[in-house]
Amino acid sequence: MTTGYFTPGDNYNYAKGSYHMDFLGISEHNHYTAANNPGMRLPRYAMGLHQADTANNNGTFICMYGQEWGTNADGGHVIVYGVPDLLGWETGAGAWGGSNNYNAFC
Repeated sequence: MTTGYFTPGDNYNYAKGSYHMDFLGISEHNHYTAANNPGMRLPRYAMGLHQADTANNNGTFICMYGQEWGTNADGGHVIVYGVPDLLGWETGAGAWGGSNNYNAFC
């Protein structure tokens, strides 16, 4: 089913209009994997942070935007909120774009 909501801002506004939600956290993989499972691209992380900040209503509705960080090789991921930078390791040009796909290399 298609909801018509495509951005974090769309989803925050929908959730704020619900009588059953006080907060919404959105996250995506911190790296870009493939077109059929894209994960995060650096410009979209900045957009998501901005949309969460814009939609937030202190004391009424909390908007959180973060990243799923970790490694599949060891089977672990954590969702990280409150980080102003996209953490990553994808250097140079690649399927994610023409330059590094991170603000902070890890």
